[in-house]
Amino acid sequence: MEKQTIEQQVINVIVDYFEMYNPGMHNPDEIKRDSLVNDIMTDSLDKVSVIMEIEKFFGISISEEEIESLETIGDLVDLVEKYVN
Repeated sequence: MEKQTIEQQVINVIVDYFEMYNPGMHNPDEIKRDSLVNDIMTDSLDKVSVIMEIEKFFGISISEEEIESLETIGDLVDLVEKYVN
């Protein structure tokens, strides 16, 4: 799967999650590779929940250590790409 496709799908999962629980919080155009994970997912519950949605969407499993090491959305995309490809 191409990196650009993975990136768009990761962003879509993030936006869909927040639309379900906090409508209007994030616009897909605002979320970029260099966006900080902690700016997008402002609390640990959001972070864990979004990661779980991403794991479910892609059929992968991400370790706690990997989750804690994520700084940017680009890091998350790269991690997903590693598991998908």
